[in-house]
Amino acid sequence: MLLNVRQVMEILNCSQSMAYKSIKILNKELEEDGFLTMQGRVPAEYLANRYKLDDEDIKKQVVK
Repeated sequence: MLLNVRQVMEILNCSQSMAYKSIKILNKELEEDGFLTMQGRVPAEYLANRYKLDDEDIKKQVVK
């Protein structure tokens, strides 16, 4: 599942600008590894992995 900036803001409890910066950094890492990305979106699994979050933390925020 791809998360948008609002969902990233909720999950990381951060501002919109910080959420966009995080998405941009994570997407750059994915592109360097050969993955296709979508501007303003980030895979939930990758966000959880990089920020050491449980999948449940993400599901709680996204389901709201």
